Amino acid sequence: MRILPDDLYLKWPELTARICFAYNTAPHSALGNVSPFEIYHGVPARNPFAPAIPPAHVDAAMPPVDLNDPAAYATAVATSVSAFTSMARAHSDFERKTTAERLNETGRPRTFEIGDRVKVYVPPTHEEMLATGRRAKHLLAWRGPCEVIEKLSTTTFAMQECSTRRRFERALVNILPYKATSAPLPPSFDPAYSTPLIVDEFIAVRDEPDGPFYIAKVKTVTDTTISVHYYGSTNPDVSKAKFLPCWHLPNNDLMRRQLLQPPNHLPYSGDLEIASLDVLLVARGLLMTASSRLRAKSHRLITPMLDDLFLF
Repeated sequence: MRILPDDLYLKWPELTARICFAYNTAPHSALGNVSPFEIYHGVPARNPFAPAIPPAHVDAAMPPVDLNDPAAYATAVATSVSAFTSMARAHSDFERKTTAERLNETGRPRTFEIGDRVKVYVPPTHEEMLATGRRAKHLLAWRGPCEVIEKLSTTTFAMQECSTRRRFERALVNILPYKATSAPLPPSFDPAYSTPLIVDEFIAVRDEPDGPFYIAKVKTVTDTTISVHYYGSTNPDVSKAKFLPCWHLPNNDLMRRQLLQPPNHLPYSGDLEIASLDVLLVARGLLMTASSRLRAKSHRLITPMLDDLFLF
């Protein structure tokens, strides 16, 4: 259910019969490469793609069964099911034992040290479930990067999210190593999964899905909207362009670009709905140099869309 795309997830009841059939007729290694259907019924399931029904296997050790005798037939079926069940249980125990031996031979107990970067499981909220139309168990709700700040016990740790400084306390089962580079966050945003936007974060964002995009700085963040202050440049060579805050007089659209706010001017700003950021956001986590230029990694993030960048 977790890997179903949204369009199929909304009509999952129509797919349950196919999913169950595929699961019950597929050979399982824990059952000795026998399908659950064959374990229960004693014969393979009829596959609509098979050219013919395979011939039945006759065990010479079993006496012939009189199909006209209901009691004898029921006894034979019960014996067959019991034998398959015993085989499945024995093989499951064997698989569990050999898997444990293999993992214990090469693996090591998971633990974390102070300062390690991890991601933690955060149960989705009711609002997130309503926004996606999914149940809680069908949402991948891991948050990161977080930094381990305290070891509460041998299996419990306290973490702090790097972007929001929010504190989490989790057991080992709800902590995973955070494997990522130091590159800026990817140019996508989903209210249910993505790390929340933070104040003073630089982003590249559009006003409309098909419009040009702007470099902007996040000023305020609420549950439903963000307010941004737009930055502009006149240099088409983005690797050398200086992005400065934009200002304007009240009731006047004439822009001025400078670091400090001019007298009587207002910031050129805008409000964006968080629910629309999945189609408006071009890049996030952009970094500026002291001279108001984009750093190299941030420059590479927007390079494929440079033709859409608005120049003031």
